[in-house]
This record gives sequence, structure tokens and C-alpha cells, in this order.
Amino acid sequence: MPDHPASLASRPLLFRLVPLLVAAGLLLGANGVAMTVIAVRGRLNGLSDTTIGLFGSAYYAGFILGVLVTPILIQRVGHIRVFSALAALSAIAVLLLLLTTPGLSWAGLRFVSGIAFCGTAMVLESWLNALSSMPSAAAFSASTASSTSAPSPAASSCSPPSAPAVSRFWWSSASSSAPR
Repeated sequence: MPDHPASLASRPLLFRLVPLLVAAGLLLGANGVAMTVIAVRGRLNGLSDTTIGLFGSAYYAGFILGVLVTPILIQRVGHIRVFSALAALSAIAVLLLLLTTPGLSWAGLRFVSGIAFCGTAMVLESWLNALSSMPSAAAFSASTASSTSAPSPAASSCSPPSAPAVSRFWWSSASSSAPR
């Protein structure tokens, strides 16, 4: 596998995007399974709905911190290192959830998991934007927007804007032109 960034840039866009899209799919799938398992395990351990909800709140509090910290990390050490560290942190947090009993430790681990998931998703999105040229980014953004819009007017008002367009706004000043 070539190490030089110029040789990576010469590869067709599809071959550069597929690994990132597969990683995004695995990340989303694993996160969905983890969230379900945590809620079920909490219920089996006799936790109330309020307590299980507080664990979910800790996850989203971590999400907020992840939004603030991840761009700084990407600027300092690059996409690859940040993604690797956050993916490992996420895996460790989920595994520790399975090894510990529900309580305050679960809230802390959910907080860490929220930071890690948000960060990995942001890295993937900014990495996709950095890999694609402007014409291909516009086509990718258009395909994402058409695939996330819902057929009914009520559902489409709830669907988020195209993620690449949102990410392009956030990363316009936070990332370099090429992933490191």
C-alpha cells in the first residue's frame, strides 16, 4: 500500500471513498447495537426508566464535548490518528460497560462513548470532504441529500440537512485541504 499522499490522490475517487463509507456503516451499526444492549441490560438489572434515560443524557453530553474538541484534535494530529484513537476509546468504553455494574461508572462511560462516537463521525465526514474535489463533493452532497429526505412532507421537515454541507461549513476553517 502506498504511503505517499500523492499516490493516494491519484487513485479513483470510488476507491478512496469506499473504505470510509464502510467504516461509517460499521460505526453506525455498532453504535445502534450498543445503545440497545445498554438499555436492555439496564432494565434486566432493575434500573428505572429515569436512570436509563440519564445514561442516555450522559452520552449526548459527551456528544457536545466531542463537537468542541474534535476539530482541535484534527488540526493538531490529523484525521488518521484522531479516528484511530477515538475508535479505540469507543470500543474500550463499550467493553467496560459490559464488565461493570450499572451505576455512576456507566454514566461516565456513556459520556466517554458520546465523545468518541461524535468525534469519529466528525472525522469521517471531514475526511470524506477532504478527499473529494469540489465537483465530486457537490455530487456526493446531492446524493446524500436525496437519500436522507423522506417522501412525506411531515417526515421531511424532521430530516436533517445534508451532512456533507453541514460538515463543510464546520470544517472550512478547521481542517487542511488533505487528510493527514
